[in-house]
Amino acid sequence: MKKISKTFFLVLCLISSANCIATELNKENIEALLAGVDAAMLDADMDALSDLMTDDARFIVKFIIQGRYQALPYSKDRYIKALKQVMPEIEDYTVNRSDLKIDFTGDQALVTTTLDETATVNGRNITAQSEEQATVAVINGKLLITRLSGELLALSRR
Repeated sequence: MKKISKTFFLVLCLISSANCIATELNKENIEALLAGVDAAMLDADMDALSDLMTDDARFIVKFIIQGRYQALPYSKDRYIKALKQVMPEIEDYTVNRSDLKIDFTGDQALVTTTLDETATVNGRNITAQSEEQATVAVINGKLLITRLSGELLALSRR
């Protein structure tokens, strides 16, 4: 079932990639871009994920540790490198997006969504919920992520 699911998302990603090469900033193209992001994560294909971002994209990961708020900034290269290091340790990864909100402003859009993710890491089941905000824009005829911010809302380890 896992291989069928990954194959389905890979096909969806390929179809979505065709949709992302567009000059229109609209809901359908943004949804296709997000489907491509999710498919790349499900397949642990960080090169495909990287292709959905501008070279100068910026990332911020926000969370609370021991009661203190932390915000870690990443460049695209550092973000992709970190994901490449951690992805081999992750098994049975799933992701579900909900509460999609899109605010169009000029030539870009702010996309907010809730992510529910599960995975097994070193034999432990992890469930996380986060709010993700992405800024997307059409760059050279292709819809790309220019900025991504994720705030961890809940985390459970068993």
